[in-house]
Amino acid sequence: MKLSSGFAPIPELLRAGVKVGLGTDGSNVNNNLDLFEEMKIAILIQAGHRGDPLAVDLQSIFRMATINGARALGLDSLIGSLEKGKRADLVIVNLNTLHTTPLMKGRYNNVIPHLVYSSSGSDVEAVFVDGRQLVGEGKLLTMDEQEVIDQAQLAAEEIFHLKEPLIPEDNRS
Repeated sequence: MKLSSGFAPIPELLRAGVKVGLGTDGSNVNNNLDLFEEMKIAILIQAGHRGDPLAVDLQSIFRMATINGARALGLDSLIGSLEKGKRADLVIVNLNTLHTTPLMKGRYNNVIPHLVYSSSGSDVEAVFVDGRQLVGEGKLLTMDEQEVIDQAQLAAEEIFHLKEPLIPEDNRS
């Protein structure tokens, strides 16, 4: 929406058997790398654009962010679902929050709706990649987070400083 690129015809693509994956494409395009937000926006766009709240179902959106994302990358034999023989990639999300209450089980199970509509990256408590824990209690465990932020900031400033002479004066802000 930010780039006014139009709306993907997701229902038609899914019916045609296209491997539709959902991901983030970088902070300079959508200013966010939150896959939970992408799920919510994707389903709301389809519903709003088509005037049909069931244009794409919740399970399809969730699969687009997991196994179908892996399929789109040709990696579904390694990642995208919890199965024997695949890499042990796992995200633990806290659903015991005000914005995910009530959490229902059984017949009225609303875990997937909460993950798609209510959760955000800030609800992630732990991340395991190939069985190795990278995030715990919401904090990066394998690197100094502030150092990563500082290095990214310096690199961005350096890149923009190098390209500044190429940007017309009236487009700088």
